[in-house]
Amino acid sequence: MSHAHFKTLLIIVVLYLLCAQSVLAQSGWQYPTDIDLPLRLRYEDVYFTDTSTGYAVSLGDGGINMIAKPIYKTNDAGAHWRQIGPAINGSGSLRSIEFLNDKVTGIVGSLNGTIYRTTDSGYTWTDISAAITDTVTTDNGSVGTKNICGLAHFGNNFYGVGWWGASRGRFYKSTDKGVSWTTTYLDTNLVSGLVDVVFLSADAGFITGGHNKNGGGMFSSSSDETVVLKTTDGGISWTKVFSDATIGGRIWKVQFIDRMNAVASIEPYYYPDSVNMIRSYDGGDTWSIIHAGTVGGAATTGLGNITQGVGFANQQIGWLGGYYTGVFQTTDGGATWQHLNFGTTFNRIFVIDSQHVFAGGAIVYKWTPIVASNVPAAPLRQPHILYPISPNPTKGKVKIEFDILTETNVLLQVASVTQRKHSAITSGRFKPGHYVYYWDSANMPAGNYLVWLGTDEVPLTEQFVIER
Repeated sequence: MSHAHFKTLLIIVVLYLLCAQSVLAQSGWQYPTDIDLPLRLRYEDVYFTDTSTGYAVSLGDGGINMIAKPIYKTNDAGAHWRQIGPAINGSGSLRSIEFLNDKVTGIVGSLNGTIYRTTDSGYTWTDISAAITDTVTTDNGSVGTKNICGLAHFGNNFYGVGWWGASRGRFYKSTDKGVSWTTTYLDTNLVSGLVDVVFLSADAGFITGGHNKNGGGMFSSSSDETVVLKTTDGGISWTKVFSDATIGGRIWKVQFIDRMNAVASIEPYYYPDSVNMIRSYDGGDTWSIIHAGTVGGAATTGLGNITQGVGFANQQIGWLGGYYTGVFQTTDGGATWQHLNFGTTFNRIFVIDSQHVFAGGAIVYKWTPIVASNVPAAPLRQPHILYPISPNPTKGKVKIEFDILTETNVLLQVASVTQRKHSAITSGRFKPGHYVYYWDSANMPAGNYLVWLGTDEVPLTEQFVIER
């Protein structure tokens, strides 16, 4: 990131701090009261051992001012933070952090092959990189990476995966609180780079990432297929339970709301402006894609505008964020979304329970439910309405019907998700009203299509199928 881009990021965050009071009334998100918590390029991961005690690791600040101690701790539910841990020279690569239920044993992973362990709640850290073996030659000719993007635990077991840019994924596992580790190399026919991991028992777990089906190498962004893999034997074998080559990219972060309900974010490749997630209602065996909107109207950070963070406080209230301004919020389980002008560069959204949520971004944010006041809050709704496409499936003309509720700029188009081509229908300044358009698909190939209603607010989409 350039110095100019970083200055822009700082200005954005400072402006948010100045208007925080008005934002709080809308979203329930808060900034820490500790003004000494430094603004960074991004706090990559946060982990809380209880509602008061939490940890955060920082990616750095783009190489301008390296961090002496890039691990932070709070003892008062995020109101104040302090630096702890090892002094790491040129530290801008800490990526993940996880603690066991004993609240004292933790692991920090990085993107420079260094792994740290604490047994005293983070007061001291030991470099345990030598305990992890990685003998596979990487794309640049070096041996091993030990780059851990995601960490999880169950009981005394730690699990780690990495890394997003690798051509061969690694699964790391410790069954003795992080003292010794085993390394498993994932089948390159299933997945390339790995990002996140979660385990529901000592044996049942999920890992997420992307698959370069055409053999993309290190630092490749051309991940053709998003992937979720499942194990029932503690990571010995893996089965693909979700994949998608339409949006492409990577499944970035994953969260189980409970044993049966899970969500995960999509870092897109083919449609980088689109905001999407996947959701499972059957314990992770099947997943479906949910479209939240687009970031075309949100300022980006200079690193792009991709979505990465996801977190749900309960089955209804959740968020999606990434390398752009603000966060997308749903209060109805993903049926509708609203873009909140709060925060930037959301990555890990850590849910302690339905009352306590934290997120790592340019700073560490906190969310709590809004306390009801005497003035009833306006219901959250989409600013416009796009009705289901009919007929669906179709072989000819389709009816596109929508309501504009407030005057807005409109761009209506049909997009082929297989051919990745767009067909413009209409655009311009629209006044409130009911609108109907017909689009002839006679000359279009069979496949999956989206109707995209772009407005000044969050765009709306409806899917349909052309048959031949």
